[in-house]
Order: sequence, then C-alpha cells, then structure tokens
Amino acid sequence: MAAIDITDRKKSEDAAYQSASEMRALFQAFPDLYLQLDRNGNILDSKGGQSSDPFLVPEKFVGRNLREILPAATVSQFALALDKVRKTKGMEIVEFTVDGKTGQQIYESRLLPVNWDQWIAILRNISARKVDESRLKSYALELERKNEEMESALTTAREATRMKSRFLANMSHEIRTPMNGVLGMTDFLLGTELNTEQLEYAESIKRSADSLLLLINDILDISRIEAGKLRLDRLAFSLRAKVEDTGSLFALQARGKGLEFVCEVPENLTEAVLGDPGRLGQVLTNLLGNAIKFTDYGRIGVTVETLREDQDDIFVRFVVHDTGIGISRDQQDRLFESFTQGDDSSTRKYGGTGLGLAISKQLVELMGGEIGVESEPGRGSRFWFTARFGAASPSDIAPAARRQPPPATPASRPVASAAPADRPSPAPAEPKPSATGANANQGTIIGRKYRILLAEDNEINKRITLRLLDKLGLAADAVVNGQEAVNALEKRKYDLVLMDCQMPVMDGYEATAAIRSKEGAARRTPICALTANAMEGDREKCLAAGMDDYVSKPVGLEKLREAVDRWLPGAVKVPADTSPVAATRN
Repeated sequence: MAAIDITDRKKSEDAAYQSASEMRALFQAFPDLYLQLDRNGNILDSKGGQSSDPFLVPEKFVGRNLREILPAATVSQFALALDKVRKTKGMEIVEFTVDGKTGQQIYESRLLPVNWDQWIAILRNISARKVDESRLKSYALELERKNEEMESALTTAREATRMKSRFLANMSHEIRTPMNGVLGMTDFLLGTELNTEQLEYAESIKRSADSLLLLINDILDISRIEAGKLRLDRLAFSLRAKVEDTGSLFALQARGKGLEFVCEVPENLTEAVLGDPGRLGQVLTNLLGNAIKFTDYGRIGVTVETLREDQDDIFVRFVVHDTGIGISRDQQDRLFESFTQGDDSSTRKYGGTGLGLAISKQLVELMGGEIGVESEPGRGSRFWFTARFGAASPSDIAPAARRQPPPATPASRPVASAAPADRPSPAPAEPKPSATGANANQGTIIGRKYRILLAEDNEINKRITLRLLDKLGLAADAVVNGQEAVNALEKRKYDLVLMDCQMPVMDGYEATAAIRSKEGAARRTPICALTANAMEGDREKCLAAGMDDYVSKPVGLEKLREAVDRWLPGAVKVPADTSPVAATRN
C-alpha cells in the first residue's frame, strides 16, 4: 500500500473553493452582468447578480456572440471599443439602448482587457441614472434661467434704486434751498419786535418748517440705508454728556405736558467712548419723542448701564420708558418696519410717518447692537437698545464736545425742574461790526480784516448768508454763478470762498476746478461747499472736486460760525448768541 500526503492539495482546494464562494457572493451582491469575451465577440462565460432586468440574465448570454444579442449599431460600438482597449490596455465605456417590454432601456458596458485574446465586459442598466441626470440637467437649465431672471431683476432693482437716489437727491436739493430761506427769514423775523399775534404766527411757521426738515432728513436716511451707503462716524465723545444733553432737550416738553422726566446715569458709567454721537443722539431722540407723544400722564425717562467692558470694547444698554398708552403684541411685531405705525387707521389720534423706529433699528444694528420693546396696552412701554463703542481716553474728546462737571447730584434725578417753563426773553440786538455796513443790493461789506466770497444764485439764500456773515462781523462779496466766482478771484484775494454747487453758467464743481488750475502750487484759497446737496457721497464729491470743506443747507448762524472758524481761526469776534431765536436751525 502506498500513501500520499495531500495536505497541501486539500488546502489549495479549500482556498480555491473559498475564493469561488466569495466571487459568487460578490457577483450576487451587485446587479451587474459580467461577461468574458474573446476577440471575436464570443461570450465565453457569463455571471450575474440579483437583477430584476430580464435583459441581464446570465443564461441569455452564455455560448452566444454579441452580434446575436445586441443591435447592429451597438455591435459596431463594441468593436471599436475592443480595438481601442487592445491598443491602450485601458478601460473603455460603451452606452447602448435596448427595446424591452417596459420600454427603451439604457445600458452601460465597461470593457477591460484580460490578455491579448480575452476581455471582460460589465453590463449595467443605467436607465434610472439617465432619468436622474436628465432631471438634474433640466433643473440646472431652470436654475440658470432663474439666475438670469434674478440677475435681470437685480439690475432693474439697482437701476430703480439709482433713479430713486437721483430723484431724492434732486428733491432734497430743491426742497432744502427754499427751506433755508423759510427757516432763515423766520429766525430773523423772530428777532424783531412782534406783537402777540405776529409772534404766534412766526413761531408756528418755525415749528412747521422744523418738522418738515426732520421729515426730509428721515427720508434721506431711509434712502441711504436701503442703498447701503449709511456710514457711522467714529469720534471720541462723552457718553454721559450725550445722554444727559439729549435728555435735557425733552425735559421742557415733558413739563409742558405735566410729566415727570427722569434721567438715570450711573456714576461709574464710562466717560469717554469712540462712536457716532450724532447717530446715538438720533436714536435717543426718536425714542424719547415717541415716549412724550404717547404719554399723557405719569413719567418718562431714560436709563443707561454698561453691560460689558474690556480693553477695546464697551457694550452699553439704553432704556427709554414711559407710562403711556402701551402697544399690543401684534403691533409690536411690525413696529420697526418702514412707514409703519402702531395705529395705522384713518382715525388715529397720533400722527407721524412711521420712519423713526425703522431708522433707529438700522442705526442700532450699525452700532453693533439690537433694539426691542416690552409693552402692554394701557401699562406703558420700555424701548431698549444696545450699542457697542470703542474705548477712548477723556483727553481724546475735543474741547467743544466736553462738558463742564455738573454740580453733585444723585445718580437718578428728575431733570424737568432744571428747565424754565416760560419762553426766554427776546435775544438782544446783534452787535454791529465797526464798518461802513452792508450794501444789500450788491451783497458787499467793507472795512473788515477778513474778506469772504459767496457764490450763491438764489437771491433769498444769498441775502440770508450775507446777513449771517454780517452778524458774525465778517465782510463778504456775493456773485451769482461759478464763472463770476472765478473772475472775482482773479481780481482780488479772498480769505475764504463759500461755494454753492448748483449754479447757472458754471456750477460750483467746475468753478473750483478752474480756481485750483489758475492758482497752481502758489497758494490755495479755502473753498467751503455751502450747498443743498445732502445725499450720501455729496461731501466726497465736493472734496474730490478740490473743495476743502462741506456744509449742507439749511445753514444757521452756529453752523456757519463753525465753518468759518475751521479755516479762519479767530476771525469771528462776535460772541455766540445762544438764544433760541437768534440763529437758524443747524
């Protein structure tokens, strides 16, 4: 008897069986059909998985040639692909269609080389994928079309915004020009001797003009915000002084309605901050104005607290509270939308444009904060907002912005009793300069140290500005267009030019360019734009044209004084008159 050790053979057979089992499982796990082909397209072997496609049945392919199964056009595709596989030794993909019981089906065949004479073809039904791809392509085309529509709509919206901005700029200029005359002449009228009836009429004109100017400014602010062109200043100022000064403006109004006004500023409030004091004051003014408007009895007030402070940032919370009529929940939800009021009925008791709170919301967000309201009908309201400021040193605050330390008082105090209820006595007659006086027809004042050239085509505004300069003790010549301004500077030297922008013959921009060209590097006469153009970018346009400063109309005595002081320090010798009827609105 002979014995042979077949251990290694059994191991090899077991390994082969294991591999074959794994391959069968692998084939069954995929819905693909695997074909082994010779160079003539004869099918040497066929294996398939769990496919529900009747075309991909392995038995259908074994022992046959591809020409017997596939359409003629597809056989030609296979022949070309096989030839390419033979040359490149790489994989080729062929897509073909077959008509079946469920309609036309799309298949994909991946051809791979085994050796010189044999290939493997892996067939898969890709009909569903093709449908998805078609849908995606359709969606992509639809999305592209929508994007084109959106781009067109965006272009239209931008053009509409540009046209609206241009319209508002033109309307602002056209309205501000006569408003300068109304406010200026009304203030001059209030400075004269008037009887009781005349005084009542003049003060009513003044209040109406001020209200109209506030409305114009609000509309311009909304336009800047919508155009994304509203920018905040970053100046060092006293936070305490700003809150208390703004609050004091409403103390007299509160007392006039029999209301108590309380301003609560903690002693440890950070004194110096970096931010935009004007816009902060605008938000406080809007909220305090509403508080007084909607409160008939009780009290109103403003409180301030520091929420967080570090080396670079100061986060502050402001609260304006009242005991007024309150606001319902549904009204609160739309309170900060443009042109929206709590009561928008035709029989509402309280007027207003509905712009104040919308502007306040945008300003607060630009200041890095939030705004909200807590209120119940009949139980008053608490409007709160937060703002982020930069850290500053008290020494950074400009002297004009500093406030003298107030007398020692409690941190929480009514301030209504600090303001007198009676109307101030009329302002004293303005001091007359030691000169030969003003020639109203020619707009010329002579005999003074400094000389100013005014370029202004509006007769009323020219008379007002000359009168204001006279009150400041300054001599001025007046011309009515830019060409005359250029000619005047060729004939004599002026210390300052006040230049309107929109004038006939030659506007202020062209005139400034001509003046700068003629001056060369020898000297530079200060030119200050004195204009009704008050839109965003108008200041930059003036400076780009060669002007040195910009003052928007309406122009009051103090605004004009500040502009002159910037370029002719010490030129104004007349002391500031702080009476409410001595100067036009700034």
